[in-house]
Amino acid sequence: MVQRKNLDQKQRESLLCFLLERIVNNQLGRGAIQAGAIQFSVTRGTVSRLWRKWNAARANPLNNQLDVRTLVSSGKYGNQYALKYNPEDLRESVTEIEVKRRRSIRPLALLLGISKTHLNHLILTQGLLVPRNCSKKG
Repeated sequence: MVQRKNLDQKQRESLLCFLLERIVNNQLGRGAIQAGAIQFSVTRGTVSRLWRKWNAARANPLNNQLDVRTLVSSGKYGNQYALKYNPEDLRESVTEIEVKRRRSIRPLALLLGISKTHLNHLILTQGLLVPRNCSKKG
């Protein structure tokens, strides 16, 4: 079996469609990952990683639309299909979290399901949250 180092975008989309066709009772059928690995000449880890990425994006409440191009992107630097969050949905998700749990970036990032570095970037560049000081001086 020839092992490919990387799959291009079309091959990744085809692999995801291959796996989606093999869903039985809302779960991936037995042997589907191995069959996909053989069909596309990649390792089982590559297929499994793509499937986990799909499941994580499907379960993520911040993504209202499932764009196959974004979900199966390689994630390498300079990829034109970077994962982007809708700022309005993100703000709404933040306001739904109680104030005690969003006092610092680390627990807030865990609850939102994004990295703390990315959350910090969104706060600084896009003004996602406005820092407030509620201490009374008197």
